[in-house]
Formats: sequence, structure tokens, C-alpha cells
Amino acid sequence: MTTALCGAWSLSGAPIETQLSESDKKAVFGRLEAGGASLRALSLGPLWLVGRAEKITRNEGRFLAVEGFIAPGQDLSAAIKRLNPQSPWDIELDGHYALVYADPAAGLLLLTRDIGGGERLYYARLPDILLFSASLWPLLAHSQVPRKPDSEMIREYAFNGALLSPGRTLFSGINEIQPGQRLILDNGKQDCRYHEMAAPEENSKETAPERLRRGLTRATCLAIGKDREAAIALSGGIDSSAIAALAVEALGAKNVHAFTYEFDDPGLISEAPLAAAVCRYLGIRDHQVVKLSLRDHEEAIPETIWRSEEPGTMRGNPAVLLLARHARDRGFAKLLSGAAMEVLLRIPAARYHYLDALAAAIPRLADVGCALERWKISQFPGWKLPQPSPSLGNPDAPPPHLYFLILAVLRYNGFLRDMGAFYPPELSTLARQTTQSWMNRERIAGMKQWTLGDQLRYLCFTSHDFSRNIHRKVKFTREIGCVFTAPAYFRVCMSDEKYLSWHTAQAPKQFPKLLLQQAMRGILPEEALARSKIEDNMICPTHWLEESLRKLEPLVSKSAKHLDPYFLGEFKAVRSWLAPSAARLALWHRLFIELPLRTSPPSWDDLR
Repeated sequence: MTTALCGAWSLSGAPIETQLSESDKKAVFGRLEAGGASLRALSLGPLWLVGRAEKITRNEGRFLAVEGFIAPGQDLSAAIKRLNPQSPWDIELDGHYALVYADPAAGLLLLTRDIGGGERLYYARLPDILLFSASLWPLLAHSQVPRKPDSEMIREYAFNGALLSPGRTLFSGINEIQPGQRLILDNGKQDCRYHEMAAPEENSKETAPERLRRGLTRATCLAIGKDREAAIALSGGIDSSAIAALAVEALGAKNVHAFTYEFDDPGLISEAPLAAAVCRYLGIRDHQVVKLSLRDHEEAIPETIWRSEEPGTMRGNPAVLLLARHARDRGFAKLLSGAAMEVLLRIPAARYHYLDALAAAIPRLADVGCALERWKISQFPGWKLPQPSPSLGNPDAPPPHLYFLILAVLRYNGFLRDMGAFYPPELSTLARQTTQSWMNRERIAGMKQWTLGDQLRYLCFTSHDFSRNIHRKVKFTREIGCVFTAPAYFRVCMSDEKYLSWHTAQAPKQFPKLLLQQAMRGILPEEALARSKIEDNMICPTHWLEESLRKLEPLVSKSAKHLDPYFLGEFKAVRSWLAPSAARLALWHRLFIELPLRTSPPSWDDLR
């Protein structure tokens, strides 16, 4: 079941039939037919729209179409009838979805994603039309959309292992709607806005843990809907165990089925016994342990990246794809997960405390560049400095994905003379050039009056897409027939996120974990409440990733001649110092640029 939502909108208001050729229609539509879905195509005035027949509805000349998982019980026909034509951006649904609303007579088009960003939604603005799609492939099939990488974004990804510029993709001319963002075309005028979540109701009798539990309970029940059974992706940690416990409350233990993946590696501590202990405590009898080998993991990598449409899914997501496929074969169409709770509650708190401490320490350092010398060694362990400088109140080195952004902010505020000096000599020119990209010029320049702490918080949190772990999993698992769902990212749960984040940011670093522990105390065993996650258990053994990267080396070498121009002839240095990013980019380039457009996922043989 491939992604099946795309369309086009005439920017001038002229009939779309005069702007969109039949050959382009056929090419775009062909990317969707491959899924074998029951599709509906319609044209009316400036609109051409294609989607699944059951997910397009019409009311008085207005259209509503979605792709993705909508929590059961939400009727699209009722939703469009309730919708106020004067403010259609107020529409709210629970789930992981991309949504298109069109009122051709009023000249209004709305493109939006759910607040958690579960599904993707792209657009390309051509001279006469705006193309949009929940997948890259239909856009790339259009004759006027070149399969051309964006050199700025290629470099940005190489340095950070992720894209930091909101709305941009690795493709030149293709943009992405951000989680919770709404792109509005109103008679040719374009506007962007974000979901405004209503302020949570203040209830002096309800504590923060009680509020968290209530939100998770409502979201879990919404995800289950009228199903009589539920499948849970269970690791035995507090996040997934919480969802399992709430599902047991809703359905009874005999109707809850747990699925745990276990890496077949003798050097790794298995999570299966911990998950089994939670099942015994909750009374769950059906617990399936799916053992994954290195070969299973490697063979799933090309399909995972092809379906998720981005390069950064090599480590943990192949295991999720294999687990979802196993659950599908057992007859389940969705797999509930505790994913994203650590993002909503734990990671922001830890980052806030780190950034606040950094903002307080930097102005007190006599020589910031000298004091932060050790950051270089932390980021690039193989870099031999002439003389390691002593610590001068040196703050801890930032996490890798924040390193570049923090340096850019310090450079902008005059604390550093040369950001390139914080990279090995072979990368310094590329680092300086990437600092001057559109993202940094535009975003940092708008914060001149802000304090250093506010600048750091804003850039680091808006640039690090906290929905990344969700949209990487939702799309490809839905396409294989068992959608990965994260109730913590449903609207009914996230409506309290601002309230909970405030408590999180004001409290000690461990408070977010304590908050969830208090919310689930009494319905989970103490060992699940207190358990700390082991990274290799969460994703895959580190040496598996290293082995996968070695397997990619021939592809990196083959694609080097294509990638070298984007790095000013310095791709060899990128391969040396930023090897994981270089390997992922090479695989992405092979899949999305070099090979012909495909209608089915590739294998390793296809990539050679």
C-alpha cells in the first residue's frame, strides 16, 4: 500500500486542465497506481486531486483529502461539514496524517500535517502550478521537477546528519510542510502558519502526573478505537510499558498482544526478559519475541530508506519495519508504541538545562575559542591538536546534532572569530560556507534583540525536528500494512504538552522521568518504572551499524564522482571525517538520483 495523495493547483486560478498536461498527469498518477489502491481523481477549476476513494470527501464544492492514520471514529464527511469555510485551518483530527483542503470556487487551498508530523507532505512551486504530494515520487515524476540535489542542504546534512533548515529537502525546488504547519494559498497569496493548540484547562485539583496519565489514556483509547484487540511494540521500558498498561485497562489483558524485537547478537543484553516481566505483571499472555539477525537488518535497509524517503533511517528503523511486518502477518493493521514520550518530556528538559548553563558560562570565559578547544576532540576524536589547552571553565561539549548550530550562534554573537576553526582543516572552508547558508542568514538575523540563551533555545529546538522518530516510522509501516502509531503525539495528548513542558523546563533534569513514573505508579512494576534504556537495545548494535556502513562503501565510491561537486571537490575529506553522513548521502543519491524511478522497493542487488 504505497502513499496515494497528490495533486496540483493553478496559481493563476485558470482551469488546471489548461496548466497540467495529460502526459504529466499520467506520469504522476503512475506513481500511485503501483500501490494497487482504489484511487479517485478529480478536476474542478484550479484543482486536480488524487487520493484513496475512502479518504476523499466533498461537501458543497469543497474537498477534504487525507493520507495516513486517522484515529478510528473520526468521520471525514462530518469533519468537512463542521468546518467553517471562513477559517478552514481550524480543522483538527487525531492521528498521523497529511491533509489537503480545497475550495476551488473561493480560490483557497490548504496543505497541512498533524502536530506530531507523522506523515510527509511536500510541494513544488512551478511557474504556473503548485504540485503537492504525500510522497516524493509523484513530484519527481513530473517533467518540470528536476531530480536535482540542493547543494546547500547536501552540505548541511553532511555536517549534522539531519536537515536543520525548516521546510527544505535534499531536492532543489521541493519543500516540505513542517509538522503542525499549514500552507495556505488564497487567490494567489501564500501564507504559512502553525497549529495553535488551545491552552490546557487549568485544574488546581489535578497534578501534572495526573494530567499526563489522563492525556495518554485518552490518546491510547483513540488509537484503539472499536478494535477488540490491540498490538503493542513493547521493549519493557517505561514508555512502551505505559501504553501496554493503558491498553490492558481499555481491553483486558487477554486482548492485548505484545511484540518485542531482539537482536541476535551474543554481546548484547536482550530486552525480551524485561518485556516478558511487564507482560506477566499486566497479565498479557501473548508475547511474541522477533529475533533479528544482522542479515535481516541489512536486507531491510534499502526498503526502509526508499519508503521513508530520507537517508537517516539506517540504524533503528529497519528493526521497526521487520517488527511491523511480523505483526501484520499476525493479522494486525496497527502497532501501538510508546515512541516520542522521551522527546516530549525528557529530551527538551535536558537540552534546556544544558543550553541555559552554556549561555551563562560563555560570557564569563576570557577566551571562548581557547576554552572550547576540547569540543573539537569530542566531535572529531581522530583530530590531533598541536597542544590540548587546559580547561578554563569549559562547558561540556554539545550533543553532535547541536554542535554546528551552537557554533553558528556563538559566531553570530561575536564570541567566536572563525567557526571553521572548530572543524578539521579539510572541512573548515565547507563549514564556513555552510554557516552562511540561507538557514543561518535568515533565521539568526531575526533574533538580534534576543538574549544568547533565547537564541540557543529557539534555534536548537526548532531545528531539531522532534517528530523525526515518528514520521520515519509511520510512513513505511503504513505502506507495508501495519501502521506504527504513537498515542503520545496525538492532539488530545499534545494539548497538554505546553503545560507539561513548562513543568519540565523548571525542574531538575530527572523530573521528566519522575513525572512519567508518578503517572504510571501502581499500574507498572517498579523495575519498568526505574529502568534506564540502553541505546544499542533501542536501535541496533553499534558494530552492526559499522558493518552496514562498510557494506555501503562500494556505493560511496561509486557515487563519489556525483557528490564531489556539492562539496567543492572535498568529498574525500567528508568521507574521512563525516563517514556516516557521507555513506547515507551516497545511498540516498543512488536511490533517488541515479536509479530510474521505481514502483517497488529496491534490494542491495538493485543498488550495485
